[in-house]
Amino acid sequence: MRFTIIFAAVINLGIASAAYADFQLEMSGEEIREALGRRAIEDLDVGETAGVQSINTCSKNGGLFLHTMTGLAENVPGQAPRYMVTRQPDRRISVQIVAANDDSEAVRQMLIAVVAGGHLRNCNIAGMSNDQLFHITAINGVTSDKDAFALSPQ
Repeated sequence: MRFTIIFAAVINLGIASAAYADFQLEMSGEEIREALGRRAIEDLDVGETAGVQSINTCSKNGGLFLHTMTGLAENVPGQAPRYMVTRQPDRRISVQIVAANDDSEAVRQMLIAVVAGGHLRNCNIAGMSNDQLFHITAINGVTSDKDAFALSPQ
């Protein structure tokens, strides 16, 4: 009788623990992207330009960086990507901000947001290694945070 009670408790514990098991994320971001059939900045050839809908920058050693697995925007009729990135040699990219109706104030605000975001996120603290990052060389031709903030509102 005692064996039956212990056996039933062990079986019950096994069922209960399986029911409360945490969902496991076993695939890398790259594997997910490949499974979905999506491309990322990492997939661009040097000189190739593509759109992305959003940019989350981070800072490292005084530079502004973007994660290599940032997804490329799918072409949506009537909707232009907000950012265009061009891959350059040596793990570098340039960014062009695009706004509806060439709204220069919207472009300025987006530029400032990208730069400020980089100041708030340290690539090292986020655990991103050099092989996971592209160094941003310029955003709409602007090459420093001082220059970005010096742009006067229109």
